[in-house]
Amino acid sequence: MLQDVRSSYRTREEQLASAARSYKKRLQRVTNTHHTLLIAYRAQREQIVAKPECGLNPGPPEGTFSLDPSELRDETEKELQNLRQDKARLEAQLQEAQDQVGETELRWLPGQYSAMNEATVAEAQVSELQDYIDNHLARYKQEINNLHRRHGIEEAQRSQSAHSSLL
Repeated sequence: MLQDVRSSYRTREEQLASAARSYKKRLQRVTNTHHTLLIAYRAQREQIVAKPECGLNPGPPEGTFSLDPSELRDETEKELQNLRQDKARLEAQLQEAQDQVGETELRWLPGQYSAMNEATVAEAQVSELQDYIDNHLARYKQEINNLHRRHGIEEAQRSQSAHSSLL
């Protein structure tokens, strides 16, 4: 009877191990398919986002379809999940910024905005400096002439007093 119990225990253990292996393989296939679908979704979504004039809705960011952290097995997958969430957050911020910007500026790439801002600031500074120079240059010239005249008068008075003391 003890041998029958041991035999049935081993049989049940083998069945459970086989089922676990089968489940693990199926889970791996589903996970790989999920990753492949996410990659395809990301590529398609980026194509739609790159061409806003087509009028298609790109759909939610890929981070929305990612697995829960409890479902992820290793650190690489967890890091990948964090990166997807960061990307989704940044895309949401970009969308908010694009909503605030006019229709004509939507076609610009994000890097062009900072260059445009820097150019606008530089133009404003150049304009302010040009106004400053134009407004104050005449006054500076006048002051220089006054100083030259005063210096010339003082120089003439000194030379006269020096000349008269010699005599």
